[in-house]
Amino acid sequence: MSTTQVIVRGSAAARLARLGAAGALVAGGLVLGGCGGGDTFVTDDATVTVEDGQNGDDGSITIDSSEGSMTITGESGGELPEGWPEQVAVPAGGTVNSSASFGGDEGDAFQASLTYPDAAAADLIAELKSSMADAGFSMEAEFTAGGQVAANFVGDGMNVTATASDGDDGAVLIIVIAPDS
Repeated sequence: MSTTQVIVRGSAAARLARLGAAGALVAGGLVLGGCGGGDTFVTDDATVTVEDGQNGDDGSITIDSSEGSMTITGESGGELPEGWPEQVAVPAGGTVNSSASFGGDEGDAFQASLTYPDAAAADLIAELKSSMADAGFSMEAEFTAGGQVAANFVGDGMNVTATASDGDDGAVLIIVIAPDS
């Protein structure tokens, strides 16, 4: 099992972290409580909407508060979140496992996890490095350890972190896009 940690600084990150923590707590509570989807919960701080998955969609959880909004989707074979910046082109051949979008006063943030059954982690990051350079981003850092490769890019008002890990069934690529403040 591998763990990936992404640290984002600034007030937007703090708001996103609070929303993310709230989302994780609500999602955990719903799962543990056996609560069905299609429900809306209103708290003092936020409105949480849980949508049932339909037509092959695993559903979503949306949290709206005065700090911003966040939607978490868990789609097998799904799509990148709505509003995903076209400057951040993901390598072809992957399947979106999960995605999320976060909205706030300082800009939108996105996350996607993709699997690539016929690719290696290093090849995915190499392809991403090329497409990010073509889009005008500069690479700020790169890290390789065993079967895991990570790179961080800055450009066009965005901070993009990509982490790819090799596994028994191919590679997993996680991309996190945050406003560059």
